[in-house]
Amino acid sequence: MPCRDGGPELDEQHGSQPWQLRNKLVLATRVACSILTYLEDRCEWSDEYLRQVVNEETADWWIAHKVADAQRIEALKASAKAKLTPEEREVLGL
Repeated sequence: MPCRDGGPELDEQHGSQPWQLRNKLVLATRVACSILTYLEDRCEWSDEYLRQVVNEETADWWIAHKVADAQRIEALKASAKAKLTPEEREVLGL
């Protein structure tokens, strides 16, 4: 799932309220991402169709979330690629 690939992790410090709120936000994001990913992939929902069946705020969040996820994944790829030697890049065909 995109929200488990290098995204925010649950914080183990449950003693302070800001961390508890952050943990709830991370969990809510993962749940929403999981549900909307399922609907988009398995039910073949487009962004246009999504706007017809959910409220505007949810549709706007999902579209922005997908863009942010794509940018984060591209940054991770670029960072990983930058760590490769020229020989490793050649072997991988990059």
